[in-house]
Amino acid sequence: MTDASLRALEDLDALLSVDHPVLTYDIGPGFTPPAYALGALAEGGAVAVQRRSDRGHPGLAVIGAATAVRRLLLSEEIGDLVRLRGLTHVSVPRAAFEHVADVHDWAGGGEWDWMWTTTTLPTLPHESDIEIVDDAAAAELVEFLRRANPRTHGEPFARPDQLWVTLRDDRALVACGSWDLATSGIPVLTGIAVDPARRGEGYGAAITAYLTRRAVSTCGACTLGMFADNLTARLLYHRLGYRTGAQWSSRWFAHGADGTNGPDRARPIGRPPGRRTAAAP
Repeated sequence: MTDASLRALEDLDALLSVDHPVLTYDIGPGFTPPAYALGALAEGGAVAVQRRSDRGHPGLAVIGAATAVRRLLLSEEIGDLVRLRGLTHVSVPRAAFEHVADVHDWAGGGEWDWMWTTTTLPTLPHESDIEIVDDAAAAELVEFLRRANPRTHGEPFARPDQLWVTLRDDRALVACGSWDLATSGIPVLTGIAVDPARRGEGYGAAITAYLTRRAVSTCGACTLGMFADNLTARLLYHRLGYRTGAQWSSRWFAHGADGTNGPDRARPIGRPPGRRTAAAP
């Protein structure tokens, strides 16, 4: 059923007029129209916009109040968008998920937080030992991530425009981290990991601060995604100036547009399919 108060957002200026950090720093110039809005976010409205997971699967992000989020997901326009564009997943505010749980059949997913900052950080201990590495380090990084942070969505050198850095102590790898670029062109931290035996020594903070400072100085902002149950990471990121812009529940649609199961069901969607989740310091 078409909602008479629903309006289409057909270009970037219209999208950014909604004024939300996810739209500015995550979606940005890579926006794929149309998006759809109900009312104003500040007045209990919602907006739905297409966004891709970290592995490129097309999906939908819906920002706003629970009632408006539900109305959007039930609208004819969103139903057509999901079907015609072959969207495979949706992210909604965690506080809204119970209100939309019956709207579709879901097939797994996860909870994660999207954060952003424009803050320039002071230099932290260990940063002077950070090195930028190239794809010759890929195999070592894959093995290190498997051991140090098995939930990470960091995929060393799997995509263009990645920047990977490492920290070593007496030649032993003790920490790593990276960024990808969001469709906005803003860096997204991912693959941050610390040797479990060396946690609490400031290595994760150093990697995060280094990458964040470099991103802010070159692009004006930095973003990340983190699993919602990672309290240690949340405290660190807030201490380093990150603000929580969205608390997501992400779910795969139980069936793709062609009636088959959607991809990669075993892993949460976000950025990580965080978008990428930055991870555990």
